[in-house]
Amino acid sequence: MEVENFKEIENQKIVYLVNKEPKRTLLDTIRTVFGIAFAIVNLVSFVLALCFLPKILNFFANGPSNEQGEAEFFSYHTAKDFSDIQYYGRADMFTSIISDMMESINLSTSKNPKELIGLSDTCRNFLLYGPSGTGKTHFIKRLVYLLNEKLKKKYKENKDIVRAYFISPSMIESKYRGEPEKLVARLFKEARKDEGWKATIIFVDEVDAFFANREMSHRDLSSGLKSEFLNIMSGITSDATKNIFFMGATNYKSIIDEAFLRRMGKQKEFPIPNEFDVFEMLKSICQDWAKDTNMERFLKNIAKILSDRKTSQFFITEICRTIVRRGGHKKANVFCLFSNLVINAEQIRSLKMQQYEQENQGSPSYEMGKAQEFKFNLDDFDFDRYGFEVKED
Repeated sequence: MEVENFKEIENQKIVYLVNKEPKRTLLDTIRTVFGIAFAIVNLVSFVLALCFLPKILNFFANGPSNEQGEAEFFSYHTAKDFSDIQYYGRADMFTSIISDMMESINLSTSKNPKELIGLSDTCRNFLLYGPSGTGKTHFIKRLVYLLNEKLKKKYKENKDIVRAYFISPSMIESKYRGEPEKLVARLFKEARKDEGWKATIIFVDEVDAFFANREMSHRDLSSGLKSEFLNIMSGITSDATKNIFFMGATNYKSIIDEAFLRRMGKQKEFPIPNEFDVFEMLKSICQDWAKDTNMERFLKNIAKILSDRKTSQFFITEICRTIVRRGGHKKANVFCLFSNLVINAEQIRSLKMQQYEQENQGSPSYEMGKAQEFKFNLDDFDFDRYGFEVKED
């Protein structure tokens, strides 16, 4: 009985204490919610700080950088990007350069140190030089594709295993992307990352912008940038097992410093096409066109015109593309259309060249409105000189 009374008294005490505890108000609930949210925010901030700590430290060490610009700067192309690129002519040069590159790639995979010695410091450096419009950049794009096809067969791969970086002076000199020498060093550091690539091409257009001798240079480049390039081209910072090929193009080889020329192990000239070169180009371009009984003779005559006028490969290709756009390649006789395009376009081109020369010499320039005075048509052209027989479609 006493035990039951004791339990009842204890239960009454508990009920009293519970009823005595103050009830939670709406304000207390809000405070609790905000407290939990604050804790979560602090936790997320801490995690993000840990993730971005390297970039924060880099910011204070090197200053701000243009992330979007650097992403663009270090983007590369694969062979797939150039699968539809056609290049007419210079078959021997393609064969020679690809052969040199394959030799370097084969040696780089050797486990024999004596064979690795066969890789000279400059054997992976190529200089392409010649007048503007001779197809140097276009050549590199086609080269990437052809080398990739060769290596895919060698390694029995289905995916692309060759990549190429296309660099211009303005990309390296941009003041918004940090010090130029650091960018160059970073570029080659990125290129050394294998990631399954069997070959990497770094192509620098207008390479004379960096390598011109002091008398001819129009840029105030730091000694650090030039030293960085020299070290890379000399193989000082290179790994013989990494197949990185440095290729530069210039229209002005004569102004390039000798120190850089010595490091260009392979130098290839891109001259204005001669008559035979032009004829071979035209045959390749027109091989699928509608055939005419006099087609070969006609192309030889056109080749004579173009070679006489020192026409570039770029111009010849553009002429043929224009004919395709106008449907001329579908006709049995493309003579009139082709001739008219060649004559008209070359005359306007010649006029613009004269205008450019006069402007640079301080002479009065031509008025572009007078261009029509210099524009030939078929009636003004001396067909007998080139052995043409005029006939209408």
